[in-house]
Amino acid sequence: MAGFKAHMAFGMLAGFSWAVFSLFLALISFWFAPIVFVAGLFGSFLPDLDSDTGKPIKILLISSGLFCAVITGVYLYEINETEIKLFILYTLGVFLFVYFVLGGIFKKLTHHRGIFHSIPAALLSSLLILAILNKFNLALTTKMAISLAVGIGYLSHLILDELNSVVNLKGIPFVPNKSSGSALKLYSNNRIVTLFVYISVIFLGYYNFENINSFFSVIF
Repeated sequence: MAGFKAHMAFGMLAGFSWAVFSLFLALISFWFAPIVFVAGLFGSFLPDLDSDTGKPIKILLISSGLFCAVITGVYLYEINETEIKLFILYTLGVFLFVYFVLGGIFKKLTHHRGIFHSIPAALLSSLLILAILNKFNLALTTKMAISLAVGIGYLSHLILDELNSVVNLKGIPFVPNKSSGSALKLYSNNRIVTLFVYISVIFLGYYNFENINSFFSVIF
């Protein structure tokens, strides 16, 4: 399995390549190229969210905790809760709840190289981002370019893991190890989780069908 720096470098390459290709196809304006690049890099981190000791899950939990704490702070301000002790108690409590309680539950429900390291999970990440982007007033091609960047970045992570599984870095290529095939798979050992992912892909595919169909009509 490749390390964090290798995945980041590969994700940057994938994001940059797709951003340039999107500009070439006139899917985005020049100003959206950095966003597409970052989306590709972001997607390359997602498969390792199921690693309890990995940096991506720590970054996700910290950022999610801070976001929820800020939202809580805004809510307290709107209801005129100005007592500093309660303000600190509530916002800090929300952060700790997200990081330790929700994070702990997430870690219990996932295991490394599970469903997160699979092709349907990559597809799900792209469809989920597209569903979120539909809430914003953006051009269809821009939304598709960004959501596809996440999926491409996700796949770059899986592909790099597979390359590291089949190539012996000591100089003997094509000697697969026990992790070979565990990244680019179609399902995990947990049937319930696999079923949930497939149902989510079908639902989001149906939800985004009109946009996807329109996009391919424009391209082809």
